[in-house]
Amino acid sequence: MRGSDSEPVLGGGERTNQEEMAEVVPPMTVVVGICAMEKKTSSKPMKTIISRLEAFRCAGDGEHPEFEVVVFPNETILHAPIEEWPLCDCLCSWFSDGFPLDKAIAYARLRRPFLVNDLEKQKDLMDRRTVYALLTANGVPVSDHVIMSREEGSTDVFVEDEDWIEVNGVRINKPFVEKPFDAEDHNVYIYFPMSAGGGSKRLYRKVSDRSSTFYPDHNSVRTEGSYIYEVFLRTEGTDIKVCDPQCAPACSHKKCMCRELSPRQPLRYTPSVLDTGTRRHANLPCWMDA
Repeated sequence: MRGSDSEPVLGGGERTNQEEMAEVVPPMTVVVGICAMEKKTSSKPMKTIISRLEAFRCAGDGEHPEFEVVVFPNETILHAPIEEWPLCDCLCSWFSDGFPLDKAIAYARLRRPFLVNDLEKQKDLMDRRTVYALLTANGVPVSDHVIMSREEGSTDVFVEDEDWIEVNGVRINKPFVEKPFDAEDHNVYIYFPMSAGGGSKRLYRKVSDRSSTFYPDHNSVRTEGSYIYEVFLRTEGTDIKVCDPQCAPACSHKKCMCRELSPRQPLRYTPSVLDTGTRRHANLPCWMDA
């Protein structure tokens, strides 16, 4: 028994600092802020994540919740000054249509919560040129591509033929993909060679049950705006989603450019084992779904 004659106590019978702290300081609950548009925070996957976080209990206690989740309301995000936004210990925040990213960055600078995802870097994701440059700089393989800028001051030289385009002397043969610089612009076009019948397929944000339309007589690329042109990788009609590039398990499903009609139902994913060559191509960034 602590403090008895048969069991000496450190400090002449006084409690240690650790013992005092154990009694005085309750387990700390971490406040997790979720700052995104309501369409995202109210989705079924997000609700599942939140419920799992709230189910955690502090180690050695079993009663105190380890996490308290605070979802920022749309009204607060859009209209309240950042000084009135909820306080949190760590912040999960991401961009979607209508989200004031600069405002969220200002809030993070003011309150300095731990950032689960980098808000500043989300701006990089909005420009496909920046994304490709970052991937290349970090040794991540990207498809062969050229960049055609029609912005003010650009000196890029563009040449188009029936089955290819050239930018500053670098040629890309059809089939190729044409992507706007702006990653929020989902109007991605695919152009096919005349040997395959020609034409182009236009991908876009899903409208009702449709996500692409084929135009058999439209063979020329867009001449207004700036684009990335890249080699179209043939995957026999499937997207490859690599789970682990080292051990190569993957899932495949019918890619969006092959699904003109896209019923709103779960896609069937088929487990796939990839060889070395296929694994390399599967790791190339895919913007078809973007």
